[in-house]
Amino acid sequence: VGNGGELTHDEATIISGALDLTEK
Repeated sequence: VGNGGELTHDEATIISGALDLTEK
């Protein structure tokens, strides 16, 4: 778990993929 709301590379990748799917 990152602090200050920072994301790990894997978390950022997963979130970006999820956002991409929801935007379509």
